[in-house]
Amino acid sequence: MSTLVASQQALDDLIDPARVRKRWNKHDQRWADAAALSPKTLQRFWSRVSIKRANFIAICQAIDIIHLISAKCWSLSEGLPLLLFTISITVLP
Repeated sequence: MSTLVASQQALDDLIDPARVRKRWNKHDQRWADAAALSPKTLQRFWSRVSIKRANFIAICQAIDIIHLISAKCWSLSEGLPLLLFTISITVLP
């Protein structure tokens, strides 16, 4: 299973401002509902704990961040980075 961790830069520069525009807090039930996840998953996301790739994408899509940037895929069994990739992003106004 593929997991992702948001980079601190992505959290600070992209995700947090998009969250603020929505007027949601970091563990907001409305955000969890929009992403079809639990607030606990949002907590893991903000704590930079590995979460399922699909959950990571749902969190970003719920705040109108269409693509991902500087995400790391981790092997939970080995704890080693498997891949570092950057994809262009689009933030909707």
